[in-house]
Formats: sequence, structure tokens, C-alpha cells
Amino acid sequence: CERDGDVDCVFTSPPYFDAEDYGADRDGAQAQSHVKYNAVESWVEGYVVPTVDNIARALKPGCRAVINIADRTRNTVDIVDAWVEASLDAGLVLEDAPVISLTKRRGKGKSASGSRARANVRDLVGYRHKATHEPLLVFRRP
Repeated sequence: CERDGDVDCVFTSPPYFDAEDYGADRDGAQAQSHVKYNAVESWVEGYVVPTVDNIARALKPGCRAVINIADRTRNTVDIVDAWVEASLDAGLVLEDAPVISLTKRRGKGKSASGSRARANVRDLVGYRHKATHEPLLVFRRP
């Protein structure tokens, strides 16, 4: 990461480990994070931790990162917990975890809608993904 403390806000919806293949039929398929790190543990160490470290380093003090991630993988692993743990280890503070509702658009599959229900950060303990909702993890750099 070439940025150091000069970013006001980060919003990302990173890969859900192996839930989707982005370009599985293209030349870049081998560059996908779940192909490069094909076990959850190596994916967390090789992809999640460095990504979170870059986010934490890039944010200005007092600024926020919003991560849209859910426990929705072929192998049913808890990737939300991995993102939270890596973020806390990087010095970020978990401030909130609102939940967005997912709706189906004609011809487009599922996507986030404008409506959302608020959830308490404490509600993440024991969180399990519902096909109709996903959390937004809101972190702040102290």
C-alpha cells in the first residue's frame, strides 16, 4: 500500500473466499485469492490480513472503513469472524454492524437495496448469514 494515513473512507465488498469465481474461464483465474490460497487458513493469512493491514495503514486517524462481507461460502466457513479479528489486530475499532437487505432485481440476480435494518455490534457474536441480509462492518482508525 503506497497510501499512509491519507484516506478518508474505505468501502469494499471483498471476495467471500470461494463463493464466486471471478473470471474462472479467463486467463486471470489463477490470480483469484481463493485459487492462490486454496485453504481458508492460508487465505486468511495471505489475503485477508494483508488487505486489512493496508486498509488500516491507509486510513486517516478517526476515519472509517466499511466492509460488506458475509459467511457465505461453499465450505461454510466463518469469514466474518476472520475479517473482524484481522481488523482488531490491525488496531481498528469495530463501531457498528448495520445489516443491509438484499433484493432481487429483474434480470440482475441479488444486489443490495437501499433499505437496511440496524443491528447492534454485539449481535455479531454467533452471527449466521441469512440469504436476504448481509452485515456492513464499520471500523474506525483511532
